[in-house]
Amino acid sequence: MKRFSFAAAVFLGALAGCANANTDPSTSGDGGAGSAGGAGGAGGAGGASDGPCETGTVEACYSGPDGTQGLGGCKAGERSCVGGKWTPCYGEHTPELELCNGKDDDCNGAVDDGNPGVGNACVTGGKGPCSMGVSQCKDGALHCVAAAMPSLEVCDGLDNNCDGSVDNQTVGSGQNCDTGTPGICADGKVACVSGALVCNFVYLPSLESCNGKDDDCNGTVDDIDPDVLPTCDTGLPGMCAKGKQGCDNGKETCVPPPAMRDETCDGIDSNCDGVTDDDVCASVSLEPVADAYVYKYASDSNYGDETALDADAEYGEIYLRFDLSSVPSGIQIVSVRLELLAFNGYAYGGDGNVYTTFVPDDLWDELGITWSNKPTPEPDQLGFWWLWYDGPGIEQAGVNENPLLVTPVQEALDSDKLVSFRLHSPGYQTVYRSREWSIPAQRPKLVVRYAKP
Repeated sequence: MKRFSFAAAVFLGALAGCANANTDPSTSGDGGAGSAGGAGGAGGAGGASDGPCETGTVEACYSGPDGTQGLGGCKAGERSCVGGKWTPCYGEHTPELELCNGKDDDCNGAVDDGNPGVGNACVTGGKGPCSMGVSQCKDGALHCVAAAMPSLEVCDGLDNNCDGSVDNQTVGSGQNCDTGTPGICADGKVACVSGALVCNFVYLPSLESCNGKDDDCNGTVDDIDPDVLPTCDTGLPGMCAKGKQGCDNGKETCVPPPAMRDETCDGIDSNCDGVTDDDVCASVSLEPVADAYVYKYASDSNYGDETALDADAEYGEIYLRFDLSSVPSGIQIVSVRLELLAFNGYAYGGDGNVYTTFVPDDLWDELGITWSNKPTPEPDQLGFWWLWYDGPGIEQAGVNENPLLVTPVQEALDSDKLVSFRLHSPGYQTVYRSREWSIPAQRPKLVVRYAKP
């Protein structure tokens, strides 16, 4: 009975020792649960020693710093006496390194004190400068706080507003500026290029046009290259009619060429007074001294005394001879015009032109020429006219004033003063008045125009 009472006293002493907040099993003492440390079991776990103990004795133990037991996760453990010796202290929890976890790891009475883990570099998940940050402990967890906050985008090669684009819509961009270049190239817009604000061209040099602007940016307004200007009709007479497109105060205008002061006999109104050649030219109107037509299907028939001349599609040909004796010698012929008055015709189709060719032989006889003995003309054409006749009763003049007629007439004037021509048509028949016709004004004519001596 006395032995039971002693064992109970030892257990109660062990419980009293658990109330000590700083029990150290390694503290030297007399040993025994609660026997060291004075009366009333004041030692308990804190007064325990590593000396001999009574087997079976169990007591609380704690090896952490004073004042930490019972704070945070810190708590006492338990040791037993086995074979007269104390076991290690099992189950105790002593202070640890403070972590950011919402707990008082170092058992000082404060949770996450000292902001554990703060200052470490981290990635925020943002863009640009806002992507990098430092860690901070908040609400028991580490948070990555951006080291830089979004700001106005400036031209510095950085993504200041953290939107993922560098130098987009920077402060100062888009404003009007002067590039320092003349003309339309002066207008500029401020833009951010490679981290610097520059004045970009709004308009690049272009082909100069008549608009009151310096399109090619050479410092001169509307200086259009005359060589590229189209021709135009000035509405003026004579040689002044054909002008060049020009520009006057930004508006297109037709600029006439300079008029010549003196009129010359050249078929042109040189002084632009509305009268061609004024009175500096002379002309002679000649009737043929011989004319006839020949017909293929009456190859030996002569029609030299007829009052009509028939040019029939490949079947009939007209021959004319003119005497140039009434034209002054030594002059320069300006133009030659051949005229015949048609009064009947029939269209076969095809080429309906009436061609003029030169006949070198002037010895053919008006009353003896036939299809069989007709002279051979030159192969080259000297111009033509086109008359679409289909039936009688309408009188219309065929006129050939091709410049090619001048050369054979000039050569004839300078030699034997006789010149002959042939008229023929591949595609239709036209019938003309001959020199035997009773009305002189309707007979064939060769008008020779020349400069007055």
